[in-house]
Amino acid sequence: MAAGRTAFILMASALWRRRCARRPRRCQEPQLQSRMLDDLVAACQPRFMRLTAEFMVRGGIYTSLVAEHRDPSWQAPDKIELP
Repeated sequence: MAAGRTAFILMASALWRRRCARRPRRCQEPQLQSRMLDDLVAACQPRFMRLTAEFMVRGGIYTSLVAEHRDPSWQAPDKIELP
């Protein structure tokens, strides 16, 4: 991953955490992840985006969720087989 993309992802994550910290209402993990993906898609307008979120709670239990956005005109590239 390019350094610029990594910096953008970290910055977006930090901004999202700050935004959620100000909100007193509670929400479930899938709703939070969906809102995060919608906000990132609105800001970046990507053809494809996959957001993987890991929510840590007490007791060593965690939830891992994956959400994707695909532009209707986007086609996945052909799979490349390496020898």
